[in-house]
Amino acid sequence: MDNTGEDFITLPINIGLAVATFLLNSGFVRRAILLCEDCSILLNNGNLSKKSPVSKLLHQSILNLRRKVVSKVLLLCQDFDDNFHKGYLNLVLARILRALNNLKKAIKFYETAKNIMKASGNVKEEAECCNELGTLFESLGQHDKAREYLEKALAIKKAVGDRDGEATSYENLGTLFQSLGQYDKAREYLEKALAIKKAFGDRDGEATIYGNLGTLFIRLGQYDKAREYLEKALAIKKAVGDRDGEATIYGNLGTLFIRLGQYDKAREYLEKALAIKKAVGDRDGEATIYGKNPYPFFAVIDMRSKKKVNKSTSFSFYSGYVFSFLLLHPS
Repeated sequence: MDNTGEDFITLPINIGLAVATFLLNSGFVRRAILLCEDCSILLNNGNLSKKSPVSKLLHQSILNLRRKVVSKVLLLCQDFDDNFHKGYLNLVLARILRALNNLKKAIKFYETAKNIMKASGNVKEEAECCNELGTLFESLGQHDKAREYLEKALAIKKAVGDRDGEATSYENLGTLFQSLGQYDKAREYLEKALAIKKAFGDRDGEATIYGNLGTLFIRLGQYDKAREYLEKALAIKKAVGDRDGEATIYGNLGTLFIRLGQYDKAREYLEKALAIKKAVGDRDGEATIYGKNPYPFFAVIDMRSKKKVNKSTSFSFYSGYVFSFLLLHPS
């Protein structure tokens, strides 16, 4: 995209955010909220790639303004008796802080929201707080806390008959147990989640769990099963038009075929993943596939494929291998 096209989106958004900030500071909270949302809509509907650096920077600016808006509204609501909305505002603020990577503060507001929701009998929202705290603690490597909150969320979801929420909890617990190396437990929970997703006709959710099961079977060395599930996931991701999800599955299939020693097939899938990442402007995803240092891996490919390394061969081919190799052999 040229700079003129970029400015066509960024200039009105930056002006809008500046005006919204002025309105918020002047006490016109409702107008600030509306203008902030208009900026968000403009960003989402514009022709900027969501993965581009400019788009990410604008998204960060919108999140920061939302944080200020919600904090202001929460302050104004302190003297009211409406506990549900107080709890909900704390939950919204926790989500914004998490998106801004301010995790310590996010935990504080999640806990406050959970306690308010529990005290006011809003069990569905309490479960949401527990679920999100669970995934947050998992991302921090605090697995015991993560399990505690995810199991609380699951218990509530089952008690209130929220089947979709139950599936989400099973999926999150499956992911947690996989990261802990408890693969039988992970498979059990992921298959429970899959059954619910299929029953509800949630095709995208079904594909995500197929993908998770595929990576689980790679770790277990059950490569036929892994390929079966990954190909099911790929078919659905392509059918629903989820390009980012499609790229992820291509990357996982590349990893699988490296394990199988089928390097031409691995190259095919890794380059498909790379092509999508480039097309959507996902520079971080591109970098992941490229890898940081391909050179130490040249000899490994040469030895395993028994082919002379051609220096003119696509850089993305070798660096894609490196990324997959480092994932499989982190030591």
